[in-house]
Amino acid sequence: MNATSRAIVQSVLSSDKELTIPETEALERALSGQSPEPTPSASGPTQLLTQRQVAQQLCLSRATVWRLTKQGIFHPVEVTPSTLRYRSSDIEAFARNGLPRKPARGSRPTRAKVAA
Repeated sequence: MNATSRAIVQSVLSSDKELTIPETEALERALSGQSPEPTPSASGPTQLLTQRQVAQQLCLSRATVWRLTKQGIFHPVEVTPSTLRYRSSDIEAFARNGLPRKPARGSRPTRAKVAA
């Protein structure tokens, strides 16, 4: 980060009272040369996301998130009756890997050849 960018970020940190704690922590990590995203702790608790947060992270509509849930692609946690949350690790894995592959239309399953 160059000196001008560093000064701007430091100015934002000291003057913007509407920054959330995660935003402040991300900016502080960036200033110290670390990754702006926190690294997940193997022993730490899993972060749970709302349907809206999942939709925003994946650039999808909430209806699409619900459809993927109904199709069994996402497996939310029911924290209270009728309140679902999604594990951030599951959403990150989906973002990396995408939907499971389906066989091409009209293709036949391959058969194992039997030795004569």
